[in-house]
Amino acid sequence: MQKCFEYASKQTAEENYDYATELLAQCVLGDPGNIVYVQNFISNLQKKYRHNKKGSRLAQFRERGARTALKKASSTGDWDEAIKNGIAVLKVNPWDVPTLTAMASASAASGFDECKLYYLRCAIEINPKDPDVNRLYAIALEKRGQVDQAIARWHREEQDRPGDE
Repeated sequence: MQKCFEYASKQTAEENYDYATELLAQCVLGDPGNIVYVQNFISNLQKKYRHNKKGSRLAQFRERGARTALKKASSTGDWDEAIKNGIAVLKVNPWDVPTLTAMASASAASGFDECKLYYLRCAIEINPKDPDVNRLYAIALEKRGQVDQAIARWHREEQDRPGDE
């Protein structure tokens, strides 16, 4: 895995993003709890799509089967399958908030708390006013003992949904 990751990093540096994506996807599939693999996978995809925050053209239509399979795997608790299908969706749009939150849930269920936080942080960067993602992120931060950051997220949640207990 490490040799694959090193070669993928080299491909990213040479702006060969497609090949790097395939290699990094293998790394994440092989070790979905490795935060370095996950961060580099997402970063490579964002570079590939020139930080356009939309992914590939017609991304919402591509990988439709993977989206459906991701939802099904998440609902049945098949976390390995959820991660596999989430990676397929992220390959065409690394800014897909529902996929990022599903990946966070799969990571949490598998005990990969650091990866869970990273996926949620990516989702927050895309849509900082999404109250549901803010809530998930605040809870995750709280569980990790990052109370000050969790409080900041709860305040954001409070501003977005006044009166919601």
